[in-house]
Amino acid sequence: MEVYDPKLRTWETLPNPPTYSKIDMDVIFAQYSNSEGKNRIIINGPPVLGGDSNAKGHYIAYDVKSRSWNHMFDEVHLSWAEEVQCKRAQVVSTTLYWTTLLTEYTDMIFIYGYNVYSRGWTRRKVNIRSILIEGEDFLPTGPGFLHLAGSKFCLLLFSYHRPHYYLNCLIFDLYGEASNTTILSVQKYLLDSCLQFLDCMIM
Repeated sequence: MEVYDPKLRTWETLPNPPTYSKIDMDVIFAQYSNSEGKNRIIINGPPVLGGDSNAKGHYIAYDVKSRSWNHMFDEVHLSWAEEVQCKRAQVVSTTLYWTTLLTEYTDMIFIYGYNVYSRGWTRRKVNIRSILIEGEDFLPTGPGFLHLAGSKFCLLLFSYHRPHYYLNCLIFDLYGEASNTTILSVQKYLLDSCLQFLDCMIM
């Protein structure tokens, strides 16, 4: 980790997370400010495979002011077979949201929510097979999970049906505590080639 000072135009090396690993892994990260005005950067460490064949992810937070790492919470719901999508959590009020996909051939996406104050969990299922045509499958997706307004979110997913590639823009509402979530709308765009997102934002 490094921090850039725009006034001094200098870079400074920061301490690595206590669970730092060079092993390629699915990383979720988010920037979060609590009621005390403390800014934190949250990431998840390498998953630990439990006896029930589920991966137990542990999440740590970097305090920008004190420049220190602290344990936040453990996540025991994540299936070992799930692949984190978009690599970024969205923070709405006191809740972190992120998405996972079982495999590129699955028909379900799972949306996790974690309230940092109540420490309560939500896990929702979204059936996405209906947006694909026969023979079409999903591809791994970079950052593309966006908060629109209120409880509405946008999820960008790549898919392919040889020889074509598509960008799928899914809109859904996470209001309430229901375990299943309905897709409100889908926009599908034909691409000239397969793209890779490094980042995206709403303007």
